[in-house]
Amino acid sequence: MKTTSYCSVALGLVLAITVHAADSRNKVTILKKFNTANATISKDAKVTDDQTWQVSCEKGQVIRLFEVPNPEVENCRVIYRAKIKSESLSEPAYLEMWCRFPGKGEYFSRGLDSALTGSNDWGTFETPFFLKKGERPDLIKLNVVLKGSGKIWLKDIELLKGEPPAKQ
Repeated sequence: MKTTSYCSVALGLVLAITVHAADSRNKVTILKKFNTANATISKDAKVTDDQTWQVSCEKGQVIRLFEVPNPEVENCRVIYRAKIKSESLSEPAYLEMWCRFPGKGEYFSRGLDSALTGSNDWGTFETPFFLKKGERPDLIKLNVVLKGSGKIWLKDIELLKGEPPAKQ
């Protein structure tokens, strides 16, 4: 009976350590939060009465929302997160993040795996950008891409910093 109790306690400790290790790998810190008091770059994003941004378009376009200069990130996951609702999207819509590296150009990450089409209620969407040691962008651009006609609403836009992926 004592052996079973010791095994149960040991198993519980192993599970607690494993959960704690997984939580610490998934911890994120907020680099920047945006609300409707922050002006968007594109004038196509209109602030609504319920404090969201609304974008309506007749054809596909890229909506430039925000830029974050000198984010001071390296060797991490940078995560662009937003809540999005859609209406009558004829083609996919998704988040897009560009990172500019001094002397090397710009590179993007697109949330194609979680693109919206049609009409959808609020959902949380993310697109990550993985930075290695020595990779330090001097500017991060946050966009939303609509490939066709329709409407979207955005709120709770954040730029986050997470732990780098575990080496495999």
